[in-house]
Amino acid sequence: MANKRNPIKIKKLIEGKTLKELGEYFETKTKSDLEQVYNNIRKLIDKQYSKSLKVLSVVNMAKYHREIFDYEILCDCIIDVIGPINQTESMMKWDPLPFNDEGTRYRLYRNYRFNKITGISQDVSDDIIIELLKNYTEDKKSKPIKKKQTGFGWKDCDIIIYKDYHISFKSPNIKDERPQHPSVFHLWTKGKYSAIYETIIWFAHYGNPFNPALVIEGNLKEFNMKMISSRIRRLNIYLKDHFGLNDNPILKYSRAKVGYPTKLNIRLASKLNEPSESYIDSDDALSKANFEDFQEDPIQAHLRNKSR
Repeated sequence: MANKRNPIKIKKLIEGKTLKELGEYFETKTKSDLEQVYNNIRKLIDKQYSKSLKVLSVVNMAKYHREIFDYEILCDCIIDVIGPINQTESMMKWDPLPFNDEGTRYRLYRNYRFNKITGISQDVSDDIIIELLKNYTEDKKSKPIKKKQTGFGWKDCDIIIYKDYHISFKSPNIKDERPQHPSVFHLWTKGKYSAIYETIIWFAHYGNPFNPALVIEGNLKEFNMKMISSRIRRLNIYLKDHFGLNDNPILKYSRAKVGYPTKLNIRLASKLNEPSESYIDSDDALSKANFEDFQEDPIQAHLRNKSR
């Protein structure tokens, strides 16, 4: 199967085949081979997505996303072949990158990728991919950060989580630093907080460096080091894009420091010294509630139970 010396030849693998034939190809592989290929594909997707954030033209971006979409097709096939019972934790959390739209754009691409009559794979034009990316690229342009600037680094950047679970991002190149609902920053998907947002909460709650053992302890079925490492990788991609910086803000796990050190400040508003920092959006319904009777958020409940 695929490795560093023999990378996945994605175009060759899909070209001239139907989805059924792709499935039959993977059915000839062992369970361990399928798991290895799936994990390798996820790494390739993360790498391609990270590169796509640096390109300037939507035409060039389409070329990166064509490969990402094709990789997601392979992941889809592997998950179908391996079956629900044998899915790994990573497979169970599969959510086609990079749009956080419940796979809508991925499904549209897949429909274009395979001929409706013959079922055989066909090329998808740049124009079609650009249309699929249209709303996504417009969303990116509407973000408060897009232009990369020099003269500041991660030490000048802050993430603050507020009592109503609004979040604010602060740095010299962000104009709007007000706390806003996580959905504004694509951190709320499928009616709940995203994995990236939950990982940010871990750093805010447990401190720097973040010791993953505090999350894993007593909950081995839900979390392990491999899964948390994958989350850290995705969080790094997200933060580099959001703050417009090139290097990873969260460093590799340090045995000496017993955790993942971070170069930026991630804090809970309740831990800030200045009273003015405990800002709550007055237009938000939650902010108008009496916080003595405030119902505990699921993430806070989760973190509280882990700390016992």
